[in-house]
Amino acid sequence: MSRLTGFFYANPGSPEKYYPVAQPDRGIKAVADRKGRTVAYPPGSGRHMVLASILHANGLDLGASSVKGVPLAGTEVAPSFASRSVDAAIVIGGQYFRIGKPPIIADGRGHNRGVNVILTRKALLDDPAKTAAIVDFVRRAVAFYNWQGANPDGWIRANYVKQEGLTFEQGKWLDDAAGHGAYYPIDAKSIQVFQQISDGLFATGALKQRIGIAPYVDGRFNTIIAWQNNADGVTPRPLEQPKATERVGQ
Repeated sequence: MSRLTGFFYANPGSPEKYYPVAQPDRGIKAVADRKGRTVAYPPGSGRHMVLASILHANGLDLGASSVKGVPLAGTEVAPSFASRSVDAAIVIGGQYFRIGKPPIIADGRGHNRGVNVILTRKALLDDPAKTAAIVDFVRRAVAFYNWQGANPDGWIRANYVKQEGLTFEQGKWLDDAAGHGAYYPIDAKSIQVFQQISDGLFATGALKQRIGIAPYVDGRFNTIIAWQNNADGVTPRPLEQPKATERVGQ
């Protein structure tokens, strides 16, 4: 059985790098205009979660009688949109620029908490030697993300420019739009957030059954996170959701 090991990254208030886009010549100016249209998305992913939540908030869903969802592998979504075989899609990061900066419909704020969890098997947590290695990994992971937040230009050059082949200006636009989060300990508030996400996935149809999260989390590494954040002068923002928004264009 996998278990959330006791820390997670979150970027509350950020749309992250999920972009619900539409073909510019198909009359899709708002979320409601997607009714009856084809929308490409990768099932079981963060993009699926955000898209399902945006549609649900507008009385739509990825059903045959509402929005015609086109489930594809994550790497196939952008090419499908670029070939104009679908009316809309939800793309990520640098894909947005590679498909020509089409109109962005809606915004992930209020639908996406920017949460990324770290999972491990329970058997590893029961092994003292491997637990020690996880402790070292946790500290390094927290320090790395704290460095990103303190050195945005360096991160843009190392990631967006060198790794993704974007211009610095494109990388800065993505970085400014997403912002930077931090690592959080596992506590009552974070468990509540996980449960809200799970319940939301069930409500939108992205999950087929309700799941109780509490039995799957483990807070044994909380002190490591607190220590590294304190050493780096980082205070994580409250885990609060902002109001959802709708937008068109950049």
